[in-house]
Amino acid sequence: MKNLKSFTEFIKEEISNIYMSAKDIPDGIKDWAKNISGKNIQQYRLDQSGKPVYMGMPWHEADRETYQFFKLSGNDAILVGNPVSRSGMEGDSQQGFEEGRKKEGEIKIPEGMILVIYGSYPQRVIIHTGPNAKLMIPDNSKFEDITDEELVILIAAKSLKSPYRPKLPTEFYDKLISKGLLAKNRSITNDGKNLLTDSKIKEKLKTAVDNWNKKSKWDNHISVNIF
Repeated sequence: MKNLKSFTEFIKEEISNIYMSAKDIPDGIKDWAKNISGKNIQQYRLDQSGKPVYMGMPWHEADRETYQFFKLSGNDAILVGNPVSRSGMEGDSQQGFEEGRKKEGEIKIPEGMILVIYGSYPQRVIIHTGPNAKLMIPDNSKFEDITDEELVILIAAKSLKSPYRPKLPTEFYDKLISKGLLAKNRSITNDGKNLLTDSKIKEKLKTAVDNWNKKSKWDNHISVNIF
């Protein structure tokens, strides 16, 4: 990710979750996810909170979650142990156990390891780091001049389906595309999503949405949960 930088010590900010594209993910993780899904996964989410992960039955019957530990080695990731999976179809059966292992409860991530979870519905891959891991922090300093109009477009692109998004002059979309915050089809990019998680930007975003709703007609209001 072109706007990502590494920090060697923990910095207390709202950065626990960031979005990453496939090009930033070790091949070992991408190959593992592809082997399950049957296709290449383009977007990944990185959870850097360092907190234990709770494994339980997926909320939707069509969902299946697979848990796998990896150890980072250079620029790649190596499988550690066997995967454990749970299905939303398990109900109260004994499928909560696999090979004698209980498949419910808190999973602590050992130092130097990562836990990767693949979910089938909706499709997702979440990478959890352990405590004291090196943090990856989006560098949003170059976007400090972002305008209210641009923020309104970004939050709408992230939260609303196309027919319900406000329409603004083309120049605002072009600026966001040139900054890498929107794709050419006007969908929000990973850098755009990461920008909206920045605590400073959130304050500015709230003001931008409030101002937009005050000056626009009721049927063009934006109703989203910013915080």
